[in-house]
Amino acid sequence: MKTIHEWQRELVLAANEKYPINKDWSQEDRLMSMAQQLADVYQARMIEKNMLPPDPRMKSIEHRVAALIADTLLFCEMRGVDIEPELHGILDFFKDKDAKRSRETLG
Repeated sequence: MKTIHEWQRELVLAANEKYPINKDWSQEDRLMSMAQQLADVYQARMIEKNMLPPDPRMKSIEHRVAALIADTLLFCEMRGVDIEPELHGILDFFKDKDAKRSRETLG
């Protein structure tokens, strides 16, 4: 099984080959792409719930989520982030029954 870092590297190489012009994207460009991917996930969910009419261009919600994850990994690569240690930290947070979200500690 590939590590997240291996997926990240492969996705970057494939994306740069398929869309060479995007190699010059800024972090803000990538964030906008991620926002669009998230909107696509939402739209796919609304189609699933029959709250929006079917759209033949819309892929499955699973595909949309995978595209969002890929865009997120591309963003991580732009920032030079090894996301795996961060994910371990998030997992530890979820496992800690006493841990509070940052918003909960402010009040």
